[in-house]
Amino acid sequence: MTDMATAKLGRATPLLSLGHFHWCVAGHDCASELDPNDAVKAAKATPVGVQQGSDYPYDPASCRAAQDVVRLDFAYNVTSFPEAINTLQDGPIIVVIDLYQDFWECKSKQIYRQRWGRYLNRHTIAIIGYDAGAQCWIVRNSQGTNWGYKGFGRVAFGECNILAPTGNWGLRLVLA
Repeated sequence: MTDMATAKLGRATPLLSLGHFHWCVAGHDCASELDPNDAVKAAKATPVGVQQGSDYPYDPASCRAAQDVVRLDFAYNVTSFPEAINTLQDGPIIVVIDLYQDFWECKSKQIYRQRWGRYLNRHTIAIIGYDAGAQCWIVRNSQGTNWGYKGFGRVAFGECNILAPTGNWGLRLVLA
């Protein structure tokens, strides 16, 4: 997807199921955004599922059937670019983005920049790395393999209010 010489990916940690986290742990449907404090409280009380092949798109009926789950030790908010770069050394960051219609048109290796369409709501994705040369985050989307490159993509720094000082939050979940 990108030249690994310029991309910086976080250490290998289990990829958490964003769908399981959003639907089953935090108790929200896809149309409702997560409050970071509520999400952390819920994740401390309920194990989070590890991503499975059937997660795309996530079926909320699968909540009870999650086989591989991990426990949260602690979590902390990530609110700035430098903080995100440092945090990615330890693994993915769950972030909320401002979602626009054109986000769903992101294909293959293009870098997403919001160009058209109305605002829909906020959406949960995971930042798994960054590409300093291309000025973008490398992300994993929770909505399926038809988005981006098999469910992964790139979003330009500063787009969709990702980690903006007055914008959306990021959350690093540290597993027990």
